[in-house]
Amino acid sequence: MFRHLFIIFLIIILFSCKTKTDPIIYDKKTEVIDKEVQLIQILINNNNHKEAVKQIEKNLNLYPDNQDIMHLKGWLLLKQNKFDESEEIFLSLLNENKKNPLVLAGLARINRIIGNKKKAKEYIKIGLSYIKSLSILWLEKGILEYEENEYKKALIDFNKAYNLNNKNYDAYFFKYITMLQLGRELDEIKQYWENILNNKSAKSWYFLYHADILYKKDNKELAFDVVKNGLSNYPDDPYLLNMSSIYLYEYFITNKEEKIIEEAKEKILRSIKNTKKLEPEFIDTYLSILEITGQQEKLKEEINKYFLFFPNSQIIIDWVKKNE
Repeated sequence: MFRHLFIIFLIIILFSCKTKTDPIIYDKKTEVIDKEVQLIQILINNNNHKEAVKQIEKNLNLYPDNQDIMHLKGWLLLKQNKFDESEEIFLSLLNENKKNPLVLAGLARINRIIGNKKKAKEYIKIGLSYIKSLSILWLEKGILEYEENEYKKALIDFNKAYNLNNKNYDAYFFKYITMLQLGRELDEIKQYWENILNNKSAKSWYFLYHADILYKKDNKELAFDVVKNGLSNYPDDPYLLNMSSIYLYEYFITNKEEKIIEEAKEKILRSIKNTKKLEPEFIDTYLSILEITGQQEKLKEEINKYFLFFPNSQIIIDWVKKNE
């Protein structure tokens, strides 16, 4: 099961980092549009997507050529994982202004998410050639380097991103975990995490990243505390529930406490129920719990069930072969 934990975190970095930095709006034409743009941006930042869509469509009917409204629509679609539609809008805006750094940042983010890192880097390079004072471009550059284990380079870029915008909490958090990756002692830099918690800027994926790094550095007790803290803030987050279930599973292997494995099962079932996008890794955790508790009949039933969901998943295929 644990060979798949890293895959989960790749998924996390894709869906969590792609939309969390708030879009920046500029070049407003009129006071009326200015107010409408600010309202839409607030709705997007607060994840009120339904109302944001209504306001965007209303304003596009009134101001069909307004680039600020279209730009916000592009970021909203990106936040909704509608990458093709978002990219189409950003490319159309880029045709209007090839030096638009915010559009270039959006295109970089889309391409990073879908795995086209070479193209993402090209967009970042172009954007930085026009302007070097845009925080989000440095953040995107740093995340790409972080994903490639280029931690020293990434740390420089996260520092730049945060220094340019001290509300860019993603840059601040990535700065912290990059220092952990570089071997800094936790006691030296724990104030970064404490500041994140104190100003209530921690997003659900912050807890996942933080716990994963601590776990891999063999600080398992603190890693579990971080996950528990995350669940106290995001009790229905499927990734946190899955991670908690994995930790409980491992604890059960050593301690054989029945209530621990029951809690692990309860959490993974909640994870499966709560998720908007079911991941094979969640099923892997669930099947592992059924296996270790000797529920062979139920295990085979669930393997067959989820093989229909994920016929091409190597994770599920491995379970099928194992239980033939």
